[in-house]
Amino acid sequence: MIISKCIMRYRLLLILLMLSPLWVKAQNLEDFKWQYRFLVINHDGQRGDMMHDIVAFNLDFACEMRERRILVVEYINGMHENLNAWPLDEEGIWLIGLDGGIKDYSQDTSILDRLFDRIDAMPMRRSELLRESECET
Repeated sequence: MIISKCIMRYRLLLILLMLSPLWVKAQNLEDFKWQYRFLVINHDGQRGDMMHDIVAFNLDFACEMRERRILVVEYINGMHENLNAWPLDEEGIWLIGLDGGIKDYSQDTSILDRLFDRIDAMPMRRSELLRESECET
């Protein structure tokens, strides 16, 4: 159990380190518009089960996340170190579309159950689906 938690923390750190150059360069939502979708997580900084579930989901579905161009962004108490594009005043998880608009929200990780279906129903994603998937099913 302890080893599993250490591995998950290490993986989260690696993910954040891989994304950090992106955050340093771009501090404005306009820099990302029409390039990426976001899964924005706002929590109180305790990094409980919600963050654990999101990291595990991101690792388990890395190909699907990459194929749908989804970046995971962590806010703590409504603040992000470099990217303050969304005013967040409550805890939860938001799906932000390519256009920068909020597409879905949940107070818990239930959004993950419908994430890919929700994105795949979007007009921009439908055109992307015409290409062959790189992910194994």
